[in-house]
Amino acid sequence: MGVDVLPGWLEALGLPPPTVLVAREPGAIPDDADHIWCVVSGPEGWDVYWVEGGQRWSWTRFDEESTACFHLFGRLAWAQMMRGALRPG
Repeated sequence: MGVDVLPGWLEALGLPPPTVLVAREPGAIPDDADHIWCVVSGPEGWDVYWVEGGQRWSWTRFDEESTACFHLFGRLAWAQMMRGALRPG
C-alpha cells in the first residue's frame, strides 16, 4: 500500500475524505491544516502524525512508504472498530 491508494482504503473503512493529507516533500502540508492525519515524505523517511492546534501529535517516522501507510491504516481501522463503525467477521 502507498499514499496513492491510502485514501481509497480509508473510505472503505467509512472515513470521509479528507481524513489524511499526503505530502511528498517536507513543508507541503498547509499551515492551516488542523484536526487531520498527515503522511509526509522527507529526507529521513516517511513521517506520520496528527495535526491539531498547529502542533504535531503521535509523530512516528518510517523508512518505507508502505510501512507508514499500513501503520496509519491500522491505527484508523482500530479506532473505527473501537467506536463500533466496524464489526469483526
